[in-house]
Amino acid sequence: GDEKRHLSQREGMIAMSFDEEEPPDGVQEEEGAREQRVDETAEARQEREQKEREDKEREDEELRKEMEKAKAKRESEEAAVGILERLWSKQDLTHLDLSGNKLRDLPDKVLTGLVGLTILDLSDNYLMR
Repeated sequence: GDEKRHLSQREGMIAMSFDEEEPPDGVQEEEGAREQRVDETAEARQEREQKEREDKEREDEELRKEMEKAKAKRESEEAAVGILERLWSKQDLTHLDLSGNKLRDLPDKVLTGLVGLTILDLSDNYLMR
């Protein structure tokens, strides 16, 4: 067959590509060898597509897990806020143990309503001053 050459010049460099590779010294490629090469290409394409599907499924599963974690965290935080808001109305409360609850924040308004509070344990939390 005719050899087609494509030349392009970019920034002083020349690149050559060939549409169809000719066998060396004019040896004709056997039809069976050509069909085998096409079959191998189709198999490689199928393997690549399967890998892409598996990668997408893995990414989707990771995203689903992250969303579940975020939802659980949000629900936990909302529950903690609800408990603290109910405590606000307990003016006769004198002791409050909130240790080990992984609290990251404690709104000032929660404590201001607890006028009878004498002991508050906030140890083993993630509170920052």
